[in-house]
Amino acid sequence: DLDPEFAAAHSALARARIALANQSREPGRGLLERAKASALRAIEIDPGISDAHLALAEIRRTLEWNWRTAEDEYRTAIALSPSCESAHRFYANFLAAMSRFGEAKTEADRACDVDPFCLVVTPSAAWVRYAAGELETAIERSRHVLDMDAGYMPARRMLGAALVAAGRPDEAVVELSAAA
Repeated sequence: DLDPEFAAAHSALARARIALANQSREPGRGLLERAKASALRAIEIDPGISDAHLALAEIRRTLEWNWRTAEDEYRTAIALSPSCESAHRFYANFLAAMSRFGEAKTEADRACDVDPFCLVVTPSAAWVRYAAGELETAIERSRHVLDMDAGYMPARRMLGAALVAAGRPDEAVVELSAAA
């Protein structure tokens, strides 16, 4: 409201609305539509703002189911800010969902290289390995995060899922019980 031409604020609103839509129990369509408007406004003001392209990629993927333009936006976000871990992380998840596991692992590893101490990055990389069927690597990466913060529930849930898939249900029950 104070500065309608502040592209970074529009971009941040887009990313926040996407996060709310992803975490809410309510239908997220309205939030995603508003996120799209914010991302497009940010790009209109400053086409070089990486976060706005990342937000638009997520909108193209989740709201519009337009895989080609989503991928184009992920690539644009990375090209504009190669050291943006979230761009590499979200693109890795997208690639894994498309069963493009080699590329997904490369992007996930890049995200971990960019920010190795971020608690969010490594469980995401573990999920990519889980989706690729590399369960032991998913387990190792999840445990690595829990070594940094034993209370980080996304890592514990990922560890539990990987243990179940690896045929180790007793260990999985311990982890998933701790997560609950």
